[in-house]
Amino acid sequence: EDTILDEIIDEQLLLETPIERTYMKFFKKKYNLAVTDIRVLLYKKKYSYTSDRLKVKREIAIPDLKGITKSTLKDANAMVLHVRNAHDEYFNTTKVFDIIEYLKKLYATICK
Repeated sequence: EDTILDEIIDEQLLLETPIERTYMKFFKKKYNLAVTDIRVLLYKKKYSYTSDRLKVKREIAIPDLKGITKSTLKDANAMVLHVRNAHDEYFNTTKVFDIIEYLKKLYATICK
């Protein structure tokens, strides 16, 4: 069975959490988000009869982050990663504050 660690051979995994992406207000898809020491990965596990494997849907280098927005609504778990020269990534997660803290520290370290 593949794990995200197979995808990030020369990187340190800092955080891994399930997320939910919303499409056209009604459709929701479940993914996983991984924060490493150099990038953010959005991936999905593909199950089949022959094997389980990971499908990386998007990777965002830490220096490509332009900003982060979190919902101010009470009990809202929504956040947006704003990306330079690419579309933003909107998703829901219960680990909003953990993700923000890791990304703030990484951005300050890498982009100083």
